[in-house]
Amino acid sequence: MQKFSWQTLIDSGKFSNVHELARAIGKDDGYVSRIIRLTLLSPEIIHAIIAGTLEKDIGIEQLKQAMPLMWDDQKKMFGME
Repeated sequence: MQKFSWQTLIDSGKFSNVHELARAIGKDDGYVSRIIRLTLLSPEIIHAIIAGTLEKDIGIEQLKQAMPLMWDDQKKMFGME
């Protein structure tokens, strides 16, 4: 199941929260939360990941950390102004 599907399951009301979803799919709450957070990345950052142009020192672990919700702030954080 992909991260966008997980968020859709919560948004649609099938599961009330990350805890319920994680329990249903047999994953840790923290893991599901970190993966769902990736759905909040700016389209430019997602494009850079797919195109392979994101800075080489930026890995998945860094992307799964808390980051600003505003896309412009995310791009500044990763030097993509």
